Amino acid sequence: MNRKRRISLPILFGTALLLASGTLHAKNPLVMKGNSWTYNKEIMGDKPSEQWDTQQTHEVARPVKWVLHKSGGNPVIWLIYDDTVSKWTTASIASDLQKSYKARGITPDAVQQMTINANDVYIIGGTDPVKNVRYNTAVFWRVGTTRAYQIELTAPTNEFSSYEPAYKGMVQTVKLIP
Repeated sequence: MNRKRRISLPILFGTALLLASGTLHAKNPLVMKGNSWTYNKEIMGDKPSEQWDTQQTHEVARPVKWVLHKSGGNPVIWLIYDDTVSKWTTASIASDLQKSYKARGITPDAVQQMTINANDVYIIGGTDPVKNVRYNTAVFWRVGTTRAYQIELTAPTNEFSSYEPAYKGMVQTVKLIP
């Protein structure tokens, strides 16, 4: 009987570990298929190109980032979500984002409104002169909810214009899933 227990314990542990990893995998909110991504069955899009590395983070409000590895400062595109939206228009959410930029030491200097896949979207630009970093953040609001998604590009100021077209191409593919 003792021999059976020794054998069955590792099998039981292995089975539990396999089931747990299957459960964790099933709960993973990020789904990648080629260059296309879906997050939380609520938002989807394409990353700028296959050269951008998709990474999941352990940050609650910034769960995914895309990094272009290169010498010097790496440009990063973040998927950010905010569940505390208290305004009911994308314009007011964008206004709050500008205030948030200022609180982070970023000087907002550009606001662009556009329609992307039937969504009212604002892109806010700004620069952090201390860090010498430029930001662009596209705001997508899930109408009727308190959730807004943001796609934010962060890159060194002197290289920003090199990455902005890839970022804007990515933003154009973003869709909110009903």
